[in-house]
Amino acid sequence: MDVVYSYYHQLGKTLRFFASNNFALSRFDFLDLGGFNESFYTSEDQEFCDRWLQKGFDLKYVPSTLVYHDHYLTLDSFWRQHFNYGRGAFRFYQSRVERGLHGLKIEPQFYQKLITYSFYLEFFTAILLKILVNSFHRSTS
Repeated sequence: MDVVYSYYHQLGKTLRFFASNNFALSRFDFLDLGGFNESFYTSEDQEFCDRWLQKGFDLKYVPSTLVYHDHYLTLDSFWRQHFNYGRGAFRFYQSRVERGLHGLKIEPQFYQKLITYSFYLEFFTAILLKILVNSFHRSTS
């Protein structure tokens, strides 16, 4: 998420979304806006934030808030998860067109950053280490 947030949450620009494991709002506001669109398997949070912004509400970043969120990942589940993120993003842009908004917007700078970020040693090492630990844990259980 670091690369996504660093691209979409640039200083001076309107915040566009938060992952649902990183946002909080009142139950009333959540339900009043219709909650998550259940036709989404992934990107439901991006679609919800998009509707939130369309209603004129703001997103606010609170850096002092700490959230711990973890997925049990193997190499296979890591690839499946990211494949599904791509499918969800495509579905998100379809839903924007259905609501009369612009559809898929190709942003080469974002994809360039996403690819190059993937090769940073810290990111790659952390993912590999997590996969190895999870695989080891699974084999000893």
